[in-house]
Amino acid sequence: MLPGLLGHEDETLFSGGRAMACSLVKKKLKAFNEALDGTYKKQSNWVVAEENLRKRICQLVVDAIVPVYRSYIQKYGHFIEQDGIKNVKIYSEEGLVNMLSSMFQPKKGKCYSTNTRQSIDKMSEIVTSRFPSTTVVA
Repeated sequence: MLPGLLGHEDETLFSGGRAMACSLVKKKLKAFNEALDGTYKKQSNWVVAEENLRKRICQLVVDAIVPVYRSYIQKYGHFIEQDGIKNVKIYSEEGLVNMLSSMFQPKKGKCYSTNTRQSIDKMSEIVTSRFPSTTVVA
């Protein structure tokens, strides 16, 4: 969902001139930011207690979102810099990676019930069966 908000197909049709292009870039970035912030806020209460699974999920999220965002900013960021578009948040790549990697962390001081633990174990089984372990080379 999030990467699709920054699709490049519209930008190839900048027949409306620079003002139209700036408007479209701003609109897409605002839509992406709203979706990202909303998703992050909603899922910040979700916890994946098993550390390796949590890291794997976060890495999959980073791998799905960051390259698309980076590409969009590299290709269209000059509209924001040159025209001084205001009120549009631009994430640094490091900031975006840190934000996405911080998801699903256990909250300090919270205890988990048996039902919560069982739900976490079930989710862990589902995710690991759908996303088999692979080696990631940095």
